[in-house]
Amino acid sequence: MYIFFLIAHSQEEDCLEYQNQAKMLFKKLTPNSPEKCTIETGPYLFQCITLLTLYFTDTFIQKLRRQYSGAPGRRNIHQLRDDLNDVQRIMMENIDDVLQRGTALSDLETKASGLSVISEKYRKDAQYLNLRSTYAKIAAGGVLVLVFVLYFFVL
Repeated sequence: MYIFFLIAHSQEEDCLEYQNQAKMLFKKLTPNSPEKCTIETGPYLFQCITLLTLYFTDTFIQKLRRQYSGAPGRRNIHQLRDDLNDVQRIMMENIDDVLQRGTALSDLETKASGLSVISEKYRKDAQYLNLRSTYAKIAAGGVLVLVFVLYFFVL
């Protein structure tokens, strides 16, 4: 016996078409069909699980329930709870570490953008100083030429 689950969301008016597709699939499945499968028909995806598998799953769950309901099982549950609390504590510490790293990265990003602004200002100041230096060199060369001209040609 099989159970079908519709995976794709369908609208209310498609309900009859969905039922027909499920009936058609049910007729085509045989005892040799896989225990779990996904079948695509038109716009629908059907998940198919055999009841035999569900029966074994339910039996396994009942067995575990009996195993943990006794006194040794309660100790195991307490140990499991303690282990889970330890895992939760460690995960909380990890999350705090990640948040602190995020804050540190945010601070680093702010400092980097500040450095970018300062480096742009430095570049502009360097260009201005280079231009002034070039003008000073040209002016010094002009003064030398003028002194040379005055010394040799005027005097």
